[in-house]
Amino acid sequence: MRAVIVCCLAVLSLGGCGKKTDQTVSDADVQQAGEDSGKETGKANKSLTDQGSAYLEQGEFDEAISCFEQAAAEKENTEESYRGIGIAKMGREDYEGALEAFDQALKEAGAEAGTLEYDICYYKASCMVRLGRLNDALELYNNLAAYKTELKTYVGRGAVYAKMGNMDMAREDFDRVISKDSKNYEQYIEIFRILDSEGRKDIGQEYLKQALTIDKDKDKNNLEKGKIYYYLEQYDKARSELEKIKGTDAQVTLYLAKTYEKLGDAAYAQTLYREYLEDDSSDGNIYNMIAVSQMNAGDYQEALSTLQEGIEKAEYGKQNLFRNEIAVYEYLLDFDTALEKMEVYLASWPEDEEAAREYIFLQSRSK
Repeated sequence: MRAVIVCCLAVLSLGGCGKKTDQTVSDADVQQAGEDSGKETGKANKSLTDQGSAYLEQGEFDEAISCFEQAAAEKENTEESYRGIGIAKMGREDYEGALEAFDQALKEAGAEAGTLEYDICYYKASCMVRLGRLNDALELYNNLAAYKTELKTYVGRGAVYAKMGNMDMAREDFDRVISKDSKNYEQYIEIFRILDSEGRKDIGQEYLKQALTIDKDKDKNNLEKGKIYYYLEQYDKARSELEKIKGTDAQVTLYLAKTYEKLGDAAYAQTLYREYLEDDSSDGNIYNMIAVSQMNAGDYQEALSTLQEGIEKAEYGKQNLFRNEIAVYEYLLDFDTALEKMEVYLASWPEDEEAAREYIFLQSRSK
């Protein structure tokens, strides 16, 4: 078991790092990391790692890094502290820095590799993918598969193969996952999303169609079937399934909103998004969806209000809110405010090259 840590450390040292080519670590991953690390943050006397985890869950990455670095310096839960630093740096799109932190976390590991060490390795593989180090990520997944046959290992490795364009090997891993977890709708959806992101929606939809055979009882699993039909772009069928259980679950409301938006009823979709936020206001992505719809309709002041509400209330997924707030100010021709907002944005996300180029443009337009 200890060998997996050695393998992870060895892979880290291979080659140089390239520039990121795709999106940041998902907000859900970062939020979940904060929740997993911070189960005890409600205690009156929080440890530094608890404080860091609380900041991490809220998307306050600079504050999280500060707490975790102090914890590491004071030898408090050092492996968890360096893991926290790595996740926070992923949130800031500093994947090279994140890898360094994860490397240090594994150096602090005990003699036996356990759940925490595997978790760190999965985050490392995610960094490598985002840095374009696909061969390194593949080697790491191969090492993980050799020591622990978790389904997420094969999903991750399949995603790397798909990104490499090796669909035969990707499908072999995905088929292995489905054969062992054939009743899990979310597993099919995750595989679809991976393939769709690599331009192979056609293959991804083959997996979705398999999911429709899980339960043929029409009175069950309406939410899951509705989601599958949504991703199959069969929006009328998605609406039919979801309407049967409208009001029973926040996820039903969310997917109904997405479905009605695809069906061209943006106004009703926004109403449903707002209903969803009444149940869960933590996800900044929902505010962003509403704002984008408002922007598309030319309602920039309304979009600005929505974005600022999300910035105030959301616990995670704030990066796109800040970025689109700047865009709205540009649409409103308020380049001075856009420039001020961009300076604040770049202080938090300095790795965003597109934003850095936009900053130069704003400097030329500002008074």
